[in-house]
Amino acid sequence: MPLGLAKKGKLPPGHQKRLEKHGALPPGLTRYYLPMELERRLAPLPSGYTRVRVGGNIVLLDEATQIAVDIIFGVY
Repeated sequence: MPLGLAKKGKLPPGHQKRLEKHGALPPGLTRYYLPMELERRLAPLPSGYTRVRVGGNIVLLDEATQIAVDIIFGVY
């Protein structure tokens, strides 16, 4: 990710549009797992799903297909 956007916690505009339109993350895009303290406070997920931070968004991913099931935009 370009340094300026990484510091702002934003995705490049093209990646953001792809995420919003198709729910798919580009291959190689950096994802960060949520801190365990936060995960413990959230409702447990069904098997096969995980929450990750991508840019300033929280994404619920199907682990098998890597497709976004749900997205919370602009959290970070």
